[in-house]
Amino acid sequence: MSDKKKLPIGEIRYKLASSMYYVDKTLFIRDYIDKRDTVTLITRPRRFGKTLTMNMVRTFFEKTEEDTSVFFRDKKIWSCGEKYTKEQGSCPVIWLTFKDVKYSSWDKSLTEVGYQISKEFKRHKELEASPSLSDEDRQTYRMFVREEAPENKIIHSVEILSRMLHDHWKKAPLVIIDEYDTPISFAYSKGFYDEAIEFMRNFYSSALKDNEDLGYGLLTGILRVSKESLFSGLNNFIPNSILSTDYDQYFGFTHDEVKDMLTYYGLEDKLDEACGWYDGYKFGNAEIFNPWSILNYVKYEGEPGIYWGNTSDNSIVRELLTEPDYQTREKIRSLLEGNSVSARINENLTYPELKKNHDNVFNLLFLSGYLKVAENKAYMSTGTAPAAVYDLEIPNKEVRCIYEDEIIEMFTDADAPLYDIWPAIIAADEKTVQNEIDQFIFNTCSYQNSGELLYQGIVIGLTAFKSREYCIRRKRESGLGRYDLEMEPLDKSKPGVVFEVEYATPAQMNRDAGILSKLAVKAVSQIDDKKYCANLRMRGVKEILKVGMAFSDKQVSVKIVPEP
Repeated sequence: MSDKKKLPIGEIRYKLASSMYYVDKTLFIRDYIDKRDTVTLITRPRRFGKTLTMNMVRTFFEKTEEDTSVFFRDKKIWSCGEKYTKEQGSCPVIWLTFKDVKYSSWDKSLTEVGYQISKEFKRHKELEASPSLSDEDRQTYRMFVREEAPENKIIHSVEILSRMLHDHWKKAPLVIIDEYDTPISFAYSKGFYDEAIEFMRNFYSSALKDNEDLGYGLLTGILRVSKESLFSGLNNFIPNSILSTDYDQYFGFTHDEVKDMLTYYGLEDKLDEACGWYDGYKFGNAEIFNPWSILNYVKYEGEPGIYWGNTSDNSIVRELLTEPDYQTREKIRSLLEGNSVSARINENLTYPELKKNHDNVFNLLFLSGYLKVAENKAYMSTGTAPAAVYDLEIPNKEVRCIYEDEIIEMFTDADAPLYDIWPAIIAADEKTVQNEIDQFIFNTCSYQNSGELLYQGIVIGLTAFKSREYCIRRKRESGLGRYDLEMEPLDKSKPGVVFEVEYATPAQMNRDAGILSKLAVKAVSQIDDKKYCANLRMRGVKEILKVGMAFSDKQVSVKIVPEP
């Protein structure tokens, strides 16, 4: 592909990206001009093109000495008519990004915010000697440039800069703040949420509510922070999320855009595979592909892989899944089996509310791009506080792999990889399997955390990461009953596995010291008696292993018997 245009992977500067293979999203500008609410907040998952799109908006509107229309004359926006082209280069722009405000303390976070503010003041060099500014204004300007502004001045920095730019250009500025919620998200995960939310509430109030010199405001982020906690009293504040139909096609790639890209790079025969791996998102009414993943898929000449995983911090997701309740575990397990789950979606949460009920976990997973609406299935819940309830599912193969590689690891422990004992299961090496699980429980779990939930997590850890090789089913009918878990190999030369799990109470353990081994044998006998292997046999699986497991507190007994 050396003779083709370069792919703009990771490029957030529109001027450069527009000369590469650029998927033309400039009609966002048309739609924004048509709507142009006083303040617009756009939330989308990470790596879906928010920063590049905002940089495009900045390049289009910003009034500079450079003729920036050259970056748009060959784009779709330029054919939309004078109503739109006359807006090009028409107003000053304040551009801030908080994507790097990711520190373990508020002092360091505030220093980074101050640095970003200082950098933006420096960018507006026209103010340094502007005849429209007073001597006091120029002193204030230099104070920000030298990063000497105290916290109370930083809070009002956007308001101050807006007034200076308005005075100089005789036009109120457009304020663009990218990744507006990153300081709040990190503060919550690192334990200084109260300090951060107090500062950011005052900062955004000054910039967007009390700012008489504000033209328009445009913010992007991953999550919508509650208006009551951050934007209280702000009128004409319009949120736009993945459920909104406005701007639905501008963040991520549409089916036609992906088809054109694959054709350009000679990968047109890979469209079905690309759909399976990276399609599946539904933003508003638009079917959307993950743009970061598609660009990397093309870069590696159609080699599917997990490109979106580990591209940014998932600390809040990890925290919410550290000690999931029973309902959360059951729903995660159901998702991995290919089913949908129902959850109330509330887009207006505060971070402290995230832990209040299990639906908030799926709220976060959905808004962060780990789940999608299943065929737009939504309905209203009943009760004292009705809310939209959606059927949610895993969007595509890539995200399923992320669940297997990342989220399932949260259910167990990153330092105790249970998948290492899979060869021992296949070899029917009961002693090794038992010893490894014993060691895992002993090293990672307290007595308070032991119990049925832990044991279910262990079985998930043993099996879920194998879903690329096995079709995994839980609690399905086979023979004369319902097995606990069945693993059907996609390659029928590999063994199938049927799991049955038993639990012993402390009272049972006190009465019979050998109860665990008896229950493990009983579990295998149940597989035989209920003919749980019938479905695997019917599907052509020749070799089958019957695995019985019995747990109590920090003890386990394992019985593995090949089906004759």
